[in-house]
Amino acid sequence: MLTGANQVGGGGGVGDTSDGSDVTSSDTSTTGTSGSSGAGGGTTTATGVRTALVSSASPGNNDTQKAINNGLAITFNTAMDSASFGTSDLTIVSNNTSYTPTAVSYNATNKTAIWTVTVPGASTVSVSLAADAVADASGNTNDAYAYSYGTDSTAPTFSTAATVGTNAGSCKMNLVWSAATDGVTSASNMAYRIYCSGVNTNCDVLGVTDQATILATTPTTVTGATSGTSGTVSGGHGSVAQCCIVRACDEASNCDTNVRSVQVGVMITGC
Repeated sequence: MLTGANQVGGGGGVGDTSDGSDVTSSDTSTTGTSGSSGAGGGTTTATGVRTALVSSASPGNNDTQKAINNGLAITFNTAMDSASFGTSDLTIVSNNTSYTPTAVSYNATNKTAIWTVTVPGASTVSVSLAADAVADASGNTNDAYAYSYGTDSTAPTFSTAATVGTNAGSCKMNLVWSAATDGVTSASNMAYRIYCSGVNTNCDVLGVTDQATILATTPTTVTGATSGTSGTVSGGHGSVAQCCIVRACDEASNCDTNVRSVQVGVMITGC
């Protein structure tokens, strides 16, 4: 994992990036050759000087609890040539797996390039921009820049148990619950996993074994965007209660661990 955000550029001295990491610079130049940044990369023509330096990055170095689908934004100290940017400019690694951005855009007003990428799961993400990967409007290239940040690793807060709502017909019932909250994932992007299983006991007094049986089933998943805070489950038969546990999960697949259950099934007639 990369623990610093450092770059070497034209002109000696030590400075600070806006994300709080030191920038060490020295008199380093390119060879003056022209080339490409690789598959998916833009065309970079070097003039011999690496003066297109990184001013800041977002997420920044050592940031934590960032969304998994953040665009990686890098701001430069000079106006850049938009044609020099490509999806292969960045090397992105998380949990020993490399990820390639799906797109890149450049905002000339704030001199910022944004690479679109999703890094699944909670992890530390290492990002590096190779030297001479991009160029400014005059053809001067960048020096190498590297940093790391952490994605969301905290489960949502989901404090209210689901309750039985309206009869959905055809031996089905709606479950309803209060929305979970999360510091990173929005309500519309929250996912709710509904686990249900028939157990021969009162759902309100489930033992550890019964809880494990329910949670071992394949859940029905609904999202805040499509279903809000409700989901439909099938009812059970006779004296066997259908017990359900609802858990909230954020975009990084962090899920709460509640074992609160609600009974569905024996209260449904005609099944």
